[in-house]
Amino acid sequence: MFSDEEIKEMLVEAASQKVSAQLNIGEFCWFRNEEYDENDMSGDSYPFFVGKVKDLDEENELVTLETNTDRSPCNEYKYLEGPFQISKTMTMEYSEDAEEGIRDMIDLNELNHSTLLFNMKKRYVRDDINTFVGPTLLIINPFKKIPNVMSEETIERYMSIITAENMLQRKKELDPHIFSVAATAFRQLKENKQKQAIVISGESGAGKTESAKIAMKFLTALSSLSGEGKEEKKVEEGEATIEKKILDCNPVLEAFGNAKTVRNNNSSRFGKYVKLVFNLRRGDILGAETLNYLLEKSRVCKQSSEERNYHIFYHLIKGADLEMLKQLRLTVDDERPDYTMFNYLREGTDFPDDTVLDDKALYDELIQVFKDLNFTDEEQYGVWRTVAACLKIGEIEFSEENFDESGVPCDITNKNILEDVAFLLGMEDPHDLEVEIVNKEPMTGVTIRAPLKLQDCYDARDSLAKDLFNKLFCWLVQRMNLTILPKFMLKGGNPSQASTTKTIGLLDIFGFERFKHNFFEQLLINYTNEKLHKLYISAVFDAEKVELSNEGLGHCLKNLKYPDNTGVEVIKLLDEKQRIGQANTKNGICTVTDDFSKSQPRPNFDAIMDFVMQNHGDNPKIQIDFKKDKNRDKFTIVHSAKEVKYDIKTFIVKNVDSISPSLEKIVAAKGDDQISMIYSNFVPGIKVDEDEEDSSPRGKKSNLKTIWSKFSVQMKNLMLELAEPLLDLGEGNAKKKKAVCEPCELHFLRCIKPNELKVSDFFVDSMTLMQMTYMGVLESIEVKQKNFPYRRKFQDFFHRYEDLCNSTASKRYDTLVKEGANFKKLCEEILETCFRGLANGLFAFGHKKLFLKNELVLLMEKCRTKAQEKKAYAVDVIQRSFRIKMNNSKHHDKMIKVHRIQLFWRKREEMIRAAKIKKFIDKLKDIFRRTRIQVNREKFELESRKKIIKWMRLNVFKQKLLRFSLNGKIVADLFEESWLQIREEAELKTAVTVQRIFKGFLEKRKHDKAVKLGLKAKYDCASTKALRIIQKNFRGVLVRNRLRTLHHAAAFIQGHMRMRWLSTLFQKMRFEIRKIQRCTRKFLIRKKKMKERLMEFFPQEIASLENVRNVENYAMFGEPEEDEDKNNFFKNHTPYNLKKVNLFSQIVDVQLLCDTSDVYETPWSLHWLQLSQEMLTNDTPIQRISLGSTHTLAVNSKSKLYSWGWNEFGQLGTSPDEEMKREIRQGVSAAKQLSVHVDSRNPASAFGRVKQIVSGEDHNLIRDESGNVFAFGDNSKGQLGMGHYKEIHTPTRIQALPENSVKEISTCGNQNLACTTSGKVYIWPCVKEGHKISIPQCIGLESPKTKICSVSCGYNFGVLLSTQGLVYSFGKNNSDGQLGHGDRDPRGFPEIIDSLKQAGEKVEVVDCGFRHVIARTSLGKIYTWGWGLNGQLGHGEKFSELSPRHLNMDTKKRKNKCIQIAAGYEHSVVLMENRKIYWFGRNGTLLEPTYSPAKFDLTMKIPSIFPSSDQLGGATNPNIEFIVTKINCSWNKTLSLTDIIVADIRSLENITPHQIQSALKTLSNAWCSDEIEPPYIESISKYFSVNSMKKPTIPPKTKPKPKNAMKLSPRGKRRIY
Repeated sequence: MFSDEEIKEMLVEAASQKVSAQLNIGEFCWFRNEEYDENDMSGDSYPFFVGKVKDLDEENELVTLETNTDRSPCNEYKYLEGPFQISKTMTMEYSEDAEEGIRDMIDLNELNHSTLLFNMKKRYVRDDINTFVGPTLLIINPFKKIPNVMSEETIERYMSIITAENMLQRKKELDPHIFSVAATAFRQLKENKQKQAIVISGESGAGKTESAKIAMKFLTALSSLSGEGKEEKKVEEGEATIEKKILDCNPVLEAFGNAKTVRNNNSSRFGKYVKLVFNLRRGDILGAETLNYLLEKSRVCKQSSEERNYHIFYHLIKGADLEMLKQLRLTVDDERPDYTMFNYLREGTDFPDDTVLDDKALYDELIQVFKDLNFTDEEQYGVWRTVAACLKIGEIEFSEENFDESGVPCDITNKNILEDVAFLLGMEDPHDLEVEIVNKEPMTGVTIRAPLKLQDCYDARDSLAKDLFNKLFCWLVQRMNLTILPKFMLKGGNPSQASTTKTIGLLDIFGFERFKHNFFEQLLINYTNEKLHKLYISAVFDAEKVELSNEGLGHCLKNLKYPDNTGVEVIKLLDEKQRIGQANTKNGICTVTDDFSKSQPRPNFDAIMDFVMQNHGDNPKIQIDFKKDKNRDKFTIVHSAKEVKYDIKTFIVKNVDSISPSLEKIVAAKGDDQISMIYSNFVPGIKVDEDEEDSSPRGKKSNLKTIWSKFSVQMKNLMLELAEPLLDLGEGNAKKKKAVCEPCELHFLRCIKPNELKVSDFFVDSMTLMQMTYMGVLESIEVKQKNFPYRRKFQDFFHRYEDLCNSTASKRYDTLVKEGANFKKLCEEILETCFRGLANGLFAFGHKKLFLKNELVLLMEKCRTKAQEKKAYAVDVIQRSFRIKMNNSKHHDKMIKVHRIQLFWRKREEMIRAAKIKKFIDKLKDIFRRTRIQVNREKFELESRKKIIKWMRLNVFKQKLLRFSLNGKIVADLFEESWLQIREEAELKTAVTVQRIFKGFLEKRKHDKAVKLGLKAKYDCASTKALRIIQKNFRGVLVRNRLRTLHHAAAFIQGHMRMRWLSTLFQKMRFEIRKIQRCTRKFLIRKKKMKERLMEFFPQEIASLENVRNVENYAMFGEPEEDEDKNNFFKNHTPYNLKKVNLFSQIVDVQLLCDTSDVYETPWSLHWLQLSQEMLTNDTPIQRISLGSTHTLAVNSKSKLYSWGWNEFGQLGTSPDEEMKREIRQGVSAAKQLSVHVDSRNPASAFGRVKQIVSGEDHNLIRDESGNVFAFGDNSKGQLGMGHYKEIHTPTRIQALPENSVKEISTCGNQNLACTTSGKVYIWPCVKEGHKISIPQCIGLESPKTKICSVSCGYNFGVLLSTQGLVYSFGKNNSDGQLGHGDRDPRGFPEIIDSLKQAGEKVEVVDCGFRHVIARTSLGKIYTWGWGLNGQLGHGEKFSELSPRHLNMDTKKRKNKCIQIAAGYEHSVVLMENRKIYWFGRNGTLLEPTYSPAKFDLTMKIPSIFPSSDQLGGATNPNIEFIVTKINCSWNKTLSLTDIIVADIRSLENITPHQIQSALKTLSNAWCSDEIEPPYIESISKYFSVNSMKKPTIPPKTKPKPKNAMKLSPRGKRRIY
């Protein structure tokens, strides 16, 4: 074995793994979030955060922490400010093991809820949804399919647990899985000869049904492991195996017992317990039995608007063929009905498509399953008739027109429906059914029956449908049991075989439910979950205490920690019965409800509320709030899971099984045989014990008339089946109750629902933590870790480790058992031998069992492995020595035989060699002889050939002579024979002709009468045919006249009915219209009053805003005759002495969106005019303006930047500390004060010539000619893309974007987009996997081959343009359809706009406004979509467009295409080929919206440049001096600006107007809307000044194109290289 030092070292190592870590400086720890909202289901609230320990104050128990966002998302602002102090009691240890997502949480070093939650979340993210907590398996519903979960390879892998020598070690090696729990149950069934049960629990929608199916598939597949029993199983040809039949029961149960609810698309509305029967010797499955509990009958008649009825109704309607539907009387005009045509289905909803649940495919599967389960055709037809009857019963309508309480019942208005129901139920007389529905239960001795009122008739109808469907479901369960039950469990079977079998049960019962309105059904369902929770608590905690006490280890109980007993108190609150003589016992709510239901007359719900107030008013588990609930009809119960408010108004009604006994009797008695069997729940062959008939869920003679009576008995039997009494505290109680129920080993699957939205990859921490808490997960871990998880009987322990016992080395285990050895002493000897007293405290001896801790078990396995290795080595040495001895004794004999064999083979080889030589000599002789004969033969052949040739020639001559003589004779004979033949043929022909004529004459004379009769018959046939045609036409005229009369009558009747229907509809519409008018008037009056109130408070603000607007417009444009010098300034200062075209920017519209006086103390227009005039004076005109919320940027022709406005975040390009505040910006020279300085000490801030500038809310982006992007300004939300949140005052390059590769940038608010030359798109800031990221992230598109060439940002949305001309859009704001997908749903990722793609248009330019988009195609067409309230879409309407719509410009010239577009805040601008500008919407000039494109008159804005409308067109007019070349729009929260780029052509000489027009057209088409400088076009560069068009200084990366070669730019514009 091991030495003492090795044992000590291994024990220390094992113990160190279980020591909890303490808080140390520099280490991480968890701390509770003080602002955590446990009811938050959005996933934004986290219960725990990770912090790094900075300092420890042991005296005051305070800890100084700082958050670490890399390990845990911290979204609470107060935790992000810096180091903070928190109480040590709010901290918990941090486990490094949980970062890896440990498989079994019992192995965690630190036990706390934060670590458990973190471990579960880590595993969930990587699709590891199963996690062990000791023997309990936690399963998180992934809401998606996970590959290879139920594959054959996975089943085979987990079957190894059954055959493995060390089951615990094998389970540790495999990932947690449902198969692992099922395999453990099967192995313990064979080893312990004891029945097993797998209890599956969890909330509704947590995945219990799917988990049960997975476990059942594994257990049914175990029969393939038992080879001995295969030969005994005889399956007839074409019949399914018992395993397949068991699995086939699931589709039937789901179709008839599952439905769509608010929380689950396939919710089980009943409970089931499936017992699989196994043969103990062989281990193969013999059969199964299914028990059902509490089907939700009320769903048959009523569902909420977001739920479905049971699946089977939709399967039948959508899946059955028309012939079947006709037989079931379900068709409507011989067509398939829709679910909305049935009263019991139309209140609910249905799935939008077949992707969630395919009813047609499931119906086909159900038909095949019925065949596999040996259902006869009559039984199947009976099932479908019963389902159809339930639907048809709901269509029965009543009228109380003739009702009289003295004896005249309500009338059934649609008796044809009643006849259909009677036909489907096999009743001959529908009147029998009608009498029972519309009348009360007959009284004893009274023949006259009292009629039911109208509402009572509807209740009787619904009760019949509910009872019929419930009994159909129970009968189906029993009928399937007949197929899958073992033979010895049926009638006539041999009960003695039961001793050789044991069962594994699967409990799948309804999960915890909490809806907006909760009734008696939810109370029973939640009561069941409380019972299961108590069962789990008893199994894990109470069983631990009982076992330790029974084994004499009471001193170990101090380490046990029990959870709160909420479940036990709630169970007592519901089902407790008051005992005589015990004052502390009170009747529970369900017990009192049951008592009230059985009393006559029945009280109303107030009696229940009074009882609750008197007896349970002081119970903390029940809450009653009369302030919120004035009707006294609701109370709240604090369950283990959540608080649930119940509506008690219908408690008594729903508890009573209200179907009339006479109605129940008439259906069972007068229906056909099949319906009677179904309704009576009779299945021939099913054995029912007499003692269980009244209590079993499958009993037929139950006298329990209330739901609670039946359900409580079912729950009692279920708990007996699961051996719950054996888990009660106290040794005596357990011994007494062992005779009541058989012991059962329990295995628990605890299903967890990660979110309420039923979506995948979404983990809500608060919801998961709540479920883990009330499940008692943490306590179940501690109870196993702090005690002895490994426990075995002394005999079993010795059997496994007998190799370690020295005293019994010479005896076998079987011999020791027969001798009755003292195995306890032998176990003590084994432990003493292995550890020599060094492992005390790691094991304990009970009365019958040995208890060990996990670390000691591992050491025992190491010792056992080492002992087995020694034995194996000794056996190998003995075997090797024996083989050597045997080989030495045989070696001598073998050598003698070898010598003899060698001598024999040498002689044989010499004889073979001599025979070969003799054979070779004989062959040479034969060759010589044949050669000589060949020579003689050739000489003889030569002489013979000469003689033959001579004879042949002579013979040929003789033949020729003979041929000539014969030919002459033949010719003479031929002439003679020919003449004789010709003469005979002529004579014969003449005779035949004479005979033919004579015979014809005789025949005519003989048949003359018959010929005449034939002609007459021919005439008669023709006459008869004509007569029939006349009669047919006459009858047709009569029939048509009659049909015409009937048609007129039907039309009259239809018109009358339509008139009545339309009259009724008109009355209803008029009534509703009046209601709408009243509501509208109220709304308008309220709106008017609110407006009047607002006008009282805001007249000064409105006047101030209007005054600022007037000042801005007057300062910008003024009156032409009032300031002539200002109007002529541009003409006087534009440099036209260079004889080149000069370009400069001119503002044509300024729209104020709010009061800008706080931002710009002097009008914004004065700043602009001052800067513009100064730049024109210096021959460096302004080229582009960009607006932020509180600042403005401008760039001139020499790429110098100027800014003015607020600078609290450094958005002006300088530090706020350098006196660059707002007041310094007013009234100072713009050229000196507004220049952005570049920090020479920061290389990242050095950029080249500016190609594009964009401004967000309080930040700016710059793109230079190298393709790099620079940012500065506010960075509180990560909008600068630097990876941090500190503001930057000088332009700094964004390192995360590809270097020298950015083609275009765009921003709006705080959102930024950028596209590169490789076609990739980057966005920042963004949210990824729940984390906010400030570094630019690449956006994935639908196809990796898609290349993006242009981007544009609107308010909370973005638009992308690909090189193929396709448009993509995305964003979280789609309220006005600005994404263009035809709906208002947001898009998280870019999606293609299909309508533009289907139109076949290639889009070249896209621009976004506030909430609208405008696009131009390669053909010059314009499309707009999005917000259109102010006419910014140009379609003549003020409605929004959800999809792109073509804009008809209605220009006179057909070839006048659009060449440029721009989108403002709430207007759009278009530049046409003829240089005319159109715009639509509302701007600073058009205060009233223009809904159609209107021509913009530049003469009113800038008369100095465009004095008359004649000079606004193209360059064909020789008097034109200025031409519009480009249009731009810039907007933000405060301003919306429209400017134009004007070309000064005054100084051009020796050039025709047509050449000017062509050059400017080429420039406009090639000039991108977002670029500052015009592109360099060599063919027209000679007309432009150096400042206007510069040749690029950076050489292209690719091979340059040849001159005059046309190429489409990535944005689709034409450029000339």
